[in-house]
Formats: sequence, C-alpha cells, structure tokens
Amino acid sequence: MLFTYLVLMKKTKVRTSKLSTGLRVRVNIACGIVHKPKILFLDEPTVAIDPQSRNNIMSIVKDLNKNGTAIIYTSHYMEEVELLFNKIAIMDQGKIIAYGTKEQLLDRISASLTVSFFSYDEPEKITEALSSFDGIIDINFDHSKIKLGVNKDIQVEGILSLLNENNISYTNFQTEAKNLQHIFIQLTENRLRD
Repeated sequence: MLFTYLVLMKKTKVRTSKLSTGLRVRVNIACGIVHKPKILFLDEPTVAIDPQSRNNIMSIVKDLNKNGTAIIYTSHYMEEVELLFNKIAIMDQGKIIAYGTKEQLLDRISASLTVSFFSYDEPEKITEALSSFDGIIDINFDHSKIKLGVNKDIQVEGILSLLNENNISYTNFQTEAKNLQHIFIQLTENRLRD
C-alpha cells in the first residue's frame, strides 16, 4: 500500500497543512506516483527536510527508478545525485551544459584526481621537482598543505618517487577522486551564481 510505503499510515486523518515539511514532501510524492507514471518529475524533493525523511525519499526514488519509472530530478545536492542516478545533466543559467554518466563528465574536466600532502620544504623546491612530471595539471599551496590536480591515468607512485628523489619530506599523502561537485564547479567556471 502506498501510505505504508511512504510511512504515512499514522497521518491519514491529519490535514496536509499540519504536517512537517518532510511528511508534506512524501504526500506530494504519493500524489505523483499513485497512478504509476512512466516519468516522474521531482524538483528538489529533499530541500529543508530532516535526514531521516531525506533517506526515506532517496530510497523511494531508487525503488521507483529500479522498477522502471524514469525520473527527472533537480537538486543542488550533488552527492544525492551521484548516489541516485547513472545519467546526469548539469545546468548553468538555465541551459544544459553537460550530460552523461559521472565517468563521461569526469572526462570533460582537466584534473579528475586530487593528490594532497603536507610538506615544510620550500614551495619553489616542490614546484621545481613536480613540474617535470607529466599529468600534473596544477599545484596549489595552502601553507604546508600541497594539493595537486592530476589526470586520472597518472601513476601516483611516480609522484612519491619524485618527492623522494628530490629529498622532499612529506606526510599524509592522499588521493581523492573528483566528485560531481568538483565537476559542476569546474564546468561552470567556479562563478558565483545570482
């Protein structure tokens, strides 16, 4: 039953205006799926709701999609989109500027991996050593923390070898794959929105 599925059974006698935001969103989803649509449009369904309601709604969306409902879902929560969907469109200023799988979108940005480490060596020494390494796109210094934007195909062990060969001391060497938020920021050129 739809009300059980959306955890609304205890609220069937309550006016919608008296429900919490999360429950109102679930009622809206119930109205949208009661006739088992082939396509469902959801415009930011998880804005301003508690984490439990958000998880419930995301679970419902996954189930609907798994059972054959095509879902057009707008959200500013990139991690949510990454978890729910395999095809993603990125919009900027009302226009779709990119469309594809996360992997296809990653191919459109220059640095798809971030390597970071801490070092107290001189920035010039570090820059000189790393500038000879193919695949490093940018080097950023934030005091003793160094962040490298690198191609996804780079051999990270090569960076470690280069640091060791040049007697550069380092700690906390980490790699981080870029996520949808990084992709969005780079594709929209990091501009602040109106």
